[in-house]
Amino acid sequence: MFNRIKKILSGTRFTAVDFGHSSIKLAQGKARNNSFELTGLDREDLEPGAVKEGEIDDISLVVESMEKLLQRGLRRKGEILYAPASGQIVVRIIELPQMPEDELEEAIRWEADDYLPIPIDRAELEYIILEELEEEYRVLISVIPGEVLVDYQEVFSQLNLKPKVANLQELALVSLLLYLDEFSEPSAIIDMGGRRTQVVIGADHNIFLCRGSDVGGSDFTEFYQAEAESWQEAEDLKRERGIPAESKDFLELESSPSIQIDNLIREIERSLNYYSSQNRGETVENIYFTGGGFKLAGLVERIEEQLNIEMTGLDFTEKLGFSPENSDADDFHGVSVGLMASEVIEGEG
Repeated sequence: MFNRIKKILSGTRFTAVDFGHSSIKLAQGKARNNSFELTGLDREDLEPGAVKEGEIDDISLVVESMEKLLQRGLRRKGEILYAPASGQIVVRIIELPQMPEDELEEAIRWEADDYLPIPIDRAELEYIILEELEEEYRVLISVIPGEVLVDYQEVFSQLNLKPKVANLQELALVSLLLYLDEFSEPSAIIDMGGRRTQVVIGADHNIFLCRGSDVGGSDFTEFYQAEAESWQEAEDLKRERGIPAESKDFLELESSPSIQIDNLIREIERSLNYYSSQNRGETVENIYFTGGGFKLAGLVERIEEQLNIEMTGLDFTEKLGFSPENSDADDFHGVSVGLMASEVIEGEG
């Protein structure tokens, strides 16, 4: 799985779009000698509620934000790549007995049907064979309701764009680490967006676990809204002050800051323990974090202390020889840059 470099025509240009719940992240680059050169990064906020639980709720608002991005000097767009927001996509790793290839897809569809709230014939399904073992396949499947995907495609259609590839945020991040040659040892990637946190564990050519949590960075921003005049001001307070101090008012809430953080830590711990239990007690060697949710001051330190682990920010711009204008680039653009990395790594488009 995605362990060899493609031969892509040098000079091929890419525009990669990562849809989130609070912003759209965009990266541009071009192929060069079977690698890619990062040439630009940009981000545009979304109006609250434009994207809900991974589903576009107001296409016009999303198109408006995309237009602002595209008008800021992006004249040569090249091949369009994108990742839908998390929330509607079901990602599972399943095991199936060995069978003829022409029967495998049908077996996968039957298996995927167990995970969906809608009939499988109303969903779009993709799969990647992770391992071919002696008597079985390990397969990563991704399923998204067809009507949800249609809305993302409509955004591009209204902008007279035709995307080449839709990919998973999780796989884009794995591709980025593979491209940077930082995925040879068992590693975890924790991506905390506005509304969800994704945990992926894998190594080299394999993925062992994909798990999602409903805790996101917006959960903490909301606690500062009462004393802020705007959402951006609440975001700034979150970054400056960090984890809100517990007060009587917070303790009376069903999901206080401490409860949310405890839930997040519990999900990370469960993921790490699951990997260890399935791999003869091995531990995850490297733990990377990324996403705007980690802008909450003190959060990384709290997780490290409670789980007795070390976490490393997914810093990639310097390694790619790119100097961004925005100091937050590494925090927000891992997925969008990873989408381009996936295009030069065979088997993961």
